[in-house]
Amino acid sequence: MRKKDYTGQKFGQLTVTGFDDDAKKWICKCTCGNTVLYTSKQLQANKPKSCGCLRRKNLVGEKFGRLTVLKLL
Repeated sequence: MRKKDYTGQKFGQLTVTGFDDDAKKWICKCTCGNTVLYTSKQLQANKPKSCGCLRRKNLVGEKFGRLTVLKLL
């Protein structure tokens, strides 16, 4: 049984959209569009800030020889 409902709350770039009863984790939607699962303990500690996209370096516009990065997939 869950003690606290996190639905609708924001944690960094994440918004909690619901709870997955099978996984016993909260479903979180990132501003980049990805969906990830986090436990209540992780949310209580306010640890997650994104789906992991903040750790990736944005290379859009960078040139590598004759190649130019156009978009992030």
